[in-house]
Amino acid sequence: MAFISSGYNPAKPMEGRITDIGPHKYDEYFPPVIKKNFGKWLYHEILEPGVLLHVA
Repeated sequence: MAFISSGYNPAKPMEGRITDIGPHKYDEYFPPVIKKNFGKWLYHEILEPGVLLHVA
């Protein structure tokens, strides 16, 4: 059975390599109202675990 190369060259392992691939930036998934007001609040309160109240 023959090995079919996918273009990887072991002699040059960094050739054609895409680095720094990571998760998307968290603010890409914010709803529009949060994007608009992000960073403009005065303080926040933790109402219960996982629930924050942001006061603007």
